[in-house]
Amino acid sequence: MNAERLVAHFDRISEAPDAPAQLRRFVLDLGVRGRLVEQNASEQPATKLLQGVERGKRELLRRGDIRTQKPLHPVADDELPFPIPRGW
Repeated sequence: MNAERLVAHFDRISEAPDAPAQLRRFVLDLGVRGRLVEQNASEQPATKLLQGVERGKRELLRRGDIRTQKPLHPVADDELPFPIPRGW
């Protein structure tokens, strides 16, 4: 399904019993695929953006504005204060 078909059949689709979940999933799928808004060809790709972020982080570390994070020690199951939900 694409956005045009969704709009054309919205009244019928919105009355389905699982409509909110289906619509939420559909909008998320469109967003992940970059189809919610028109793409701008003049914008740089995400890989270049991430490289710039990494360069900026290295510069902040070099200047001492931020510190490197020490890895956290693993938490044993018997140390958990509450059960962790599935999918976390």
